Amino acid sequence: MFSFQRSAIFLLFVCFFSVVASAQTRSGKFGIGVEADGTDLLGLSPSANANMSYDAGISAFYSITEGVGLRSTMGMGYLGWKTLVSPQYPTPANVTTTLMYDNLYVSADFLPNGSLNPFLMAGVGIVMLDPRNAHGTRAAESAASSFDYHYIVGGGCDYFINEFWSVTVKGEYVMTNSSWYDGGTEPYSLSGGKNSDFVRIGLEIRYYFFDQSFITKMLNAVKDRFKKKP
Repeated sequence: MFSFQRSAIFLLFVCFFSVVASAQTRSGKFGIGVEADGTDLLGLSPSANANMSYDAGISAFYSITEGVGLRSTMGMGYLGWKTLVSPQYPTPANVTTTLMYDNLYVSADFLPNGSLNPFLMAGVGIVMLDPRNAHGTRAAESAASSFDYHYIVGGGCDYFINEFWSVTVKGEYVMTNSSWYDGGTEPYSLSGGKNSDFVRIGLEIRYYFFDQSFITKMLNAVKDRFKKKP
């Protein structure tokens, strides 16, 4: 009984205070957590300016093999911008476009066996948005634009605190297929009526689960360790 208790204590110690070398994105490792982002619309229209916007959601990671992973985020938030409603009214109006999205990425993980893992990623996303015009109201012509899809490229770095927890900082460039993120039509939209692009900077915290083979190997390693002790 005492030996079993010692083994359990040692296993907990390994789990929560593992060394740097064991913090890795091995095949079959799955993590889920939360994400918070700051977003900024891009555009060149002199009559409009973007406000820093925010969104939040659920973050997931699955390691296909060491070096290649699947990443996903599902969240909701808004994009804020200000524009001149009319040349006769020089005070800009603040407008907000709310959205819900689901993004899927493939990542190339450069140091999967280290505590710091820089990565590059590319992906696609689908989004439901509540498009607004420069007056802050939903225009009739935007009815078909409440659904959109994205192309995304970016990168970042995972920091593994231990085998079970990581913190990720990432940045991404999002290319959309709609002009209704910032007012839709000229002359008062942020992008002058062109499809809107934006950048997103995010912070993720994830907890990881393992496949059965990892748990079995860890238990066997603990068992062998105590068998060798006199």
